[in-house]
Amino acid sequence: MDTPRGYPQPPPGWAAQIIGETCLKYRVPYPTVTWRRSKVNVTSSGNTKWNRSGITITAGTAEMDQLLVLLHELAHWIVINRHWRTRKGRGHTVEFWRVAFDLYEANELTELAKSRETRKYQKARQEAARR
Repeated sequence: MDTPRGYPQPPPGWAAQIIGETCLKYRVPYPTVTWRRSKVNVTSSGNTKWNRSGITITAGTAEMDQLLVLLHELAHWIVINRHWRTRKGRGHTVEFWRVAFDLYEANELTELAKSRETRKYQKARQEAARR
């Protein structure tokens, strides 16, 4: 029986596989992942806890968007775990975007990601250049 929309559930098999492979590649712990299916949205959203307690994904109906959001949150997870003692890993830093676009490229989503993420990325680069 399917879990009703909006209720927490484990990530689907394809997502669990990507999470596992990514965590092994980047040598970070496997996060606790809460996966919800949106009741109404086509697009997905996500959140990564800065205290390293896990990732939450609210999956919309568009599968490519689910993957893009998962990779975005995994990029946060990787950077947070690299800098968890110093708290430097928060937000959309240049390091975050490097990791994110590496993940997008590895999953053949570079062009889709560029169209969706470009404004955020450019803002992060501008902020980094000021420092």
